[in-house]
Amino acid sequence: MSEDEGVSIYADCGEFAMPARDWRRILWLGEVYGWEPRGTTPPSEYAVAAGIWRGKPEDWDGSYFPALGQEIVEADAEELASALERALPDIPGTPGSKQKDRKPQDTSEWFADVPRAGVNCLQAFAGARKEMLRAFIVHCREKNGLCLY
Repeated sequence: MSEDEGVSIYADCGEFAMPARDWRRILWLGEVYGWEPRGTTPPSEYAVAAGIWRGKPEDWDGSYFPALGQEIVEADAEELASALERALPDIPGTPGSKQKDRKPQDTSEWFADVPRAGVNCLQAFAGARKEMLRAFIVHCREKNGLCLY
């Protein structure tokens, strides 16, 4: 999966779609603001039947990227939402505002390779995109967790 492809994140309320690079930035931002990822469940039977993932459940490593039909359990999604809420005050209201990116302290190996290419992750969600992040926080708080495709 390339950074330009889309990720669809399903909850009981429906689909929330975003570019893969934004999904990875959200994961990194959540962790920097205190989210401790629990790992995902193996891809669903639907993902296996559709050929999205060809492995066995016991081979699953708990990753959040790429989106292969794995699930983020409700408590993990709630904790991600809380971390993203903690990040909101540090995200500029307008693009181009000077905002220093927080340096990760001990980010996990899952998100250490988030491609930022000089893009400040806080800046990436400035302006109208901050509203998108707020909407995603609501999406994370839906019951029964999230499913990634």
